[in-house]
Amino acid sequence: VHPPKCNAEQLKTKIGVLLPLTGDLAVIGNDILKGIKLALRESGTTDKFELIIDDVTTLNSANAVKAAQRQINHEKVAIALTAVMQD
Repeated sequence: VHPPKCNAEQLKTKIGVLLPLTGDLAVIGNDILKGIKLALRESGTTDKFELIIDDVTTLNSANAVKAAQRQINHEKVAIALTAVMQD
């Protein structure tokens, strides 16, 4: 008996990213996202992780929580990254 075959996408660890990517705080959010991507690239682990990215610019705190819950429950992220910002 052979185990079922898995493709590379199924073996990746999903990382949830909730950042302001548009609007007044877009510069900060996009810089953070670039930093996350750079860290993965520099560590040589881009093939081991998949980023699940949500723009939380226009979301109130309740909707941001819903986005995080969607990432955890639907996308099955193992890690969630965000930044606390106030304009």
